[in-house]
Amino acid sequence: MVMVELSDYPRVILRCRYGGTYEGGTWAAFPCSPGQIPEDAQGDDVPCQRWWENPTLAAGVGATPDAALEDLAVKIGQCEHPEGQLLIVPAHDLLGHSVPRTVICSFCTSFWHES
Repeated sequence: MVMVELSDYPRVILRCRYGGTYEGGTWAAFPCSPGQIPEDAQGDDVPCQRWWENPTLAAGVGATPDAALEDLAVKIGQCEHPEGQLLIVPAHDLLGHSVPRTVICSFCTSFWHES
């Protein structure tokens, strides 16, 4: 497991609006300032569900604030550019079936699949 030190980067940790129903954990950590959190990540029921199915920003989740921050550090640490903006995009096979999401670094375009 690779982790990065997030103390030098902006980050927000907050309680998930739907208690983990869509988010996968009670707490969420984002690598940005509060005003940069995508509105749908904490939005109404259907937009929130859709955002967490296909997030547009790296987000860590966990049962506690510390666990969410650790999950975020692991996700960002999987690349050599922790300061890069990570994009998590949906991946589908040729028949449209969902496969693990792909995380892409905007600096080096390296990618990996979430498990």
